[in-house]
Amino acid sequence: MGQNFEIVKSLQKDGDTLTVELFGSLGVDTADQLTEKLEGQLDDVKTLIFDMKMLAYVTSAGIRSLIRAIKIVQKNGGNVITRHVNQDVLGIFDLMNITSLVTIEG
Repeated sequence: MGQNFEIVKSLQKDGDTLTVELFGSLGVDTADQLTEKLEGQLDDVKTLIFDMKMLAYVTSAGIRSLIRAIKIVQKNGGNVITRHVNQDVLGIFDLMNITSLVTIEG
């Protein structure tokens, strides 16, 4: 990991809701970072919100990281919401069938 790419701009927990604001590109260089940032944070989360307003694109490595988080929250009986998803990311979500796993807002 020679370069430092920050994917998580902010992470806020309020009760059983966790809001994660993503920034830049969710790909090979940042997928593990997202997984590490979420590790231990999802144990009691019922609502996970990914704010993707500043997310430019996502790759298959990024999708795997998102799916890990989605599965943990669903196991808790919760749901995942994505907000401000741009058309490029939405196209990848459709292609990878992520739209059936999350609620997409705005």
